[in-house]
Amino acid sequence: MALENDYKLTAQELYRRFISSLPSEVTKEFYHRWLHYFMDWLQIDREEYDILLDYNPRMLQSKIIDYIIWMKDEKKLSSSSIKIRIAALHHFYDMAEYEGLKWKIIEKFKPENDIVAEDRPYTKEEIAKMLNNTVISKRDRGIILLFASSGIREGALTKLTIKDLTPIEKYNIYMLTIYRKSKRDKYITFCTSEARRAIDDYLQWRQKLGEKLTPDSAVFRRSFNKKDVLQIRNMIKPLSRHGVAYIIRSIAISAGIIQKMKPLQTETDPRGRCRGEIMAVHGLRKFFDTTCEMAGVDTLFVEMLMGHKIGLKKSYFKPTETEILEGNNKKKGYIEAVPALTIQVTKEENEKLRGELELLNKRDNELNAMKEQVISMQSQMQTVLSLLSSINTQEGKQEIAKELILKGIYKKIDSNSA
Repeated sequence: MALENDYKLTAQELYRRFISSLPSEVTKEFYHRWLHYFMDWLQIDREEYDILLDYNPRMLQSKIIDYIIWMKDEKKLSSSSIKIRIAALHHFYDMAEYEGLKWKIIEKFKPENDIVAEDRPYTKEEIAKMLNNTVISKRDRGIILLFASSGIREGALTKLTIKDLTPIEKYNIYMLTIYRKSKRDKYITFCTSEARRAIDDYLQWRQKLGEKLTPDSAVFRRSFNKKDVLQIRNMIKPLSRHGVAYIIRSIAISAGIIQKMKPLQTETDPRGRCRGEIMAVHGLRKFFDTTCEMAGVDTLFVEMLMGHKIGLKKSYFKPTETEILEGNNKKKGYIEAVPALTIQVTKEENEKLRGELELLNKRDNELNAMKEQVISMQSQMQTVLSLLSSINTQEGKQEIAKELILKGIYKKIDSNSA
């Protein structure tokens, strides 16, 4: 049951407790949605959170169990989808200090872990085929290339604004700041010059049509009538996650890469969702991960570029943005994977990148050579110190001088020279 004192939390207070106690913006977005799905199933207005506490514990427990069974048998949701939705409910009732629910019993009704599909990343040839598709627009080309060369999630793409793009002219690429407003989830990644060129082309096209771009403008916006000035200038809406997924899936199906299957209708997508060998959007993220690893980019750098948590290591491993991009003499950075991440490279870009990589390799070789010289000099100094410690007489000093000359550590000075 709810709080036992006379005070009853209002709907707004319940929601504030629920959302404010969550650690990240991404989690807040999903938990908000999953709580609403449960309210829809109960046929409760989405703003009346206090009604969720009006049930007695036995009735509410029965409702949650029925909801799990409905998601499993009727909606055909995966085990992971069901578990994260129930986690949202668990969190809501914990924050509301609702007592009496026996979560161990509820847990028994969750489905066992299952593998819905053995998926794989796209190949470079398949991505090229998508880019060559006649239905692709300037926007869609930029989206595909950005996904493939930066590894970002679809949710991150929908929040991307122009101020999140930092040009790095040395390589003609962009550094992307992901989840800029979140202290917990903020991270950086990069995209190839090919992706930057596609994004710039799309943004310039929007400007030519009359849209006024600002640092806060969405990098990718929803489709609009290019002949309607009002839509172009004032009716600017960023893409939604489902909109992004629909765009990628449609292009992949049109290119013959993903087979059109009978979709399974879900709460999150009433039009249905198809599962197959390649996950439409996530397949591009997997392409990025696999390609970077195969190119030899340091594994921790790859994890950071994808926005993955690296646990306790994060407290001690603090590479600079330049190190993540260029690497050092011990670890390879993002730039090492750019040739493999580039889908349709131009001759000029290829030559420029090859030159930059050669310079980086030359720098690493020089650093290694300098390191060897330092080690050699340290060894020589130890020899000198050892010899000096044994000097007792003038004859001994002369003998030491001869020894140093023979070893090339000391050069004899000509007394006749200036």
